[in-house]
Amino acid sequence: MTSYLKLRILCVFIFLLTGCEEQGRKLNSSLDTIYKELAPIEDLVEPKEFNPDYRFEFDDCSLKINGKDFHLNDPLEKWVSIFGGYDKTKWGRYYWDDIGIIISPAKPEDPLDEGSIRFQFSKDSTDDYILEKMEFVDRTEKDFQGAISVQGILIDKTLDYKVLNRQRREKGLETFGVGKISRFGVGYRCDGMTTTFKFDYNRSIEPYPSVITYFSVH
Repeated sequence: MTSYLKLRILCVFIFLLTGCEEQGRKLNSSLDTIYKELAPIEDLVEPKEFNPDYRFEFDDCSLKINGKDFHLNDPLEKWVSIFGGYDKTKWGRYYWDDIGIIISPAKPEDPLDEGSIRFQFSKDSTDDYILEKMEFVDRTEKDFQGAISVQGILIDKTLDYKVLNRQRREKGLETFGVGKISRFGVGYRCDGMTTTFKFDYNRSIEPYPSVITYFSVH
């Protein structure tokens, strides 16, 4: 019996004794954190592979697609030349439904705006409710497949926040901190600008973030 399974059984036992769902949830989350801090990192990281068509690599100030440099302030025409025609646009964003990416081009009139790219890794469970209220949902039809590289660490839809931050600490990188609710981020100054990595998780599943929904680079 693995140490992780023993911890889970202990959690269930204490939960049954207390009869308190909230205490059981908090204990379960704490044990999960302890395990992911102590277990060998190779036992925690699931195998990941780059998207077969689009290999994205993001470092502090270097952004690459399939080994070629690109910039977040590239015009829309540049994105179209890379991904082909977009499927829809709304709120100044452009959606490539089959790839699972959303581009917000930089605004020429705003010198501080460098645009952003967002990867949709999984659909939020609240979308079914939203679809009943709106004709347009801020998402693509399909999810991004495979992984992207963020400062040498591969990230895909199986992202585990606690494991990711442990990987980052072991590489000497700043960990992702909590910003707005359900959003984690970290930023770097690059030639007077700031490159920011953020991810959102599915708020309906505890302990968070169980399911990554979006990863964005600004």
